[in-house]
Amino acid sequence: MIALSPFDKALARSRSYHAFSRLFDAGITPETLLYATAIGELRDALPEHQNDDQSAVAHQRLFGFNVFAYESIFLSPDAVLGGSVTERVAQFYQHAGFKDGHGETADHIANELALTAFLCGAEADAWQDGQTGEAARMQAVQRTFLDNHLLCWLPGLRLAIQQQSEPFYATLTSLALEVALDHRADLRNDLLAPAARFTLPAAPSLLSSDRTGLRDIAGWLLTPAHSGIYLSRDDISRLGRQHNLPTGFGSRRIMLTNLLRSASQFDAVPALLAGVQTLLTRWQAGYVALQESPIASARAIGAIWLERLAETASLLNQLSEAAVWQDETVAPELQDV
Repeated sequence: MIALSPFDKALARSRSYHAFSRLFDAGITPETLLYATAIGELRDALPEHQNDDQSAVAHQRLFGFNVFAYESIFLSPDAVLGGSVTERVAQFYQHAGFKDGHGETADHIANELALTAFLCGAEADAWQDGQTGEAARMQAVQRTFLDNHLLCWLPGLRLAIQQQSEPFYATLTSLALEVALDHRADLRNDLLAPAARFTLPAAPSLLSSDRTGLRDIAGWLLTPAHSGIYLSRDDISRLGRQHNLPTGFGSRRIMLTNLLRSASQFDAVPALLAGVQTLLTRWQAGYVALQESPIASARAIGAIWLERLAETASLLNQLSEAAVWQDETVAPELQDV
């Protein structure tokens, strides 16, 4: 095998990240189909007999209805868009000279991948012009963004999408993570400016308050930074069908609150929480795989998520006996994703 030059590596990564960004952003369209068919794994995962309208519906259902692919949804303590997490990403773009993707959608996966494509492209230009110092600077910026942003939540996004019935986007997310991990391994560590240690916000102490209600439990489970998992509308509906419990319609918060209330009314709390524990086990397996990475920062990120998942597993066991299940006065939130 012929070893790629630094220029070739940077250019190839830039093109890969750009293709991933466009597919996450627009889905499968006549334009982006060219990207999908150029990559063997994506070509094999393309849905059969799907026209443009059906492709658009599938993309909207996944990313507009089920999995909200924003760093803030996965990492912020309130799981809302446009907060401090989004602001930090937008500030990073500004400092890096990236002029696209600002505003409340700065931390969308398509924009974060576009930023990474931009940085790799700038590195390739520097190598081509013989500017080794600038190439090294671009590598340092890439390293910082991967460690402080993209790799902190892309593994979770992959697991969330794998739970949905969309093989193409599951493959796309797995490929994006594979490329990002390979990219980060190639950058090695910066001993002069190591990455800040990844942390998660403190989870709420649900059992310490007698005012904890079903909506509080739903909010905790629906906040990945607190529970360690992501539950989509379809995930919640599936849990309901598995245990013959109604969920109703509306936001994820409303649906999950309804499901928890139904479980308490029909003495199905242990069975329902066992179903959540099964999902938890799948997420744990995903992060255990990250522990095998040669990248110290990736292993550290995986360890933090595994610790949070262990806390969630313990709390779920305790919640099955808690008095909160007698609470049926919870009013559902009207505005939620």
